[in-house]
Amino acid sequence: KVILLDRYTTSSLIYQSALIEDIGAKKAFIDYVIDFEYQKVGLQKPDNVIFLHAPFDVVTELRNARKQNDGVMNDIHERDLEFMKKVYDSAMFVADYLSWDQIECARNGKFKPIEEIHEDVYSLVKKKK
Repeated sequence: KVILLDRYTTSSLIYQSALIEDIGAKKAFIDYVIDFEYQKVGLQKPDNVIFLHAPFDVVTELRNARKQNDGVMNDIHERDLEFMKKVYDSAMFVADYLSWDQIECARNGKFKPIEEIHEDVYSLVKKKK
């Protein structure tokens, strides 16, 4: 059986490490959180993490274009573009540091069709089964 979750402990790793600039301290923090969550607390460690990536500008454009943008404008994090850039950079770092599988979701400055991204995810999941 395959279970896909959106934003598990991995999301916390990204947000919580976003403000740590020193690479050594960032790695130590990530290692600490992984040990704490999966070993000490006993949360189930994912068998695989698929990181969906798009350039920051493309993601920001999508976030700003949401039909119901009140959530973005009223969200303390999402309305702070500087912080969101730190989160984005942190996500890229964590994905590389933890060797997550990455799927590129944009091409030529625009998001790829949802069906194409779906096929990329589905192909990766089938390969990992």
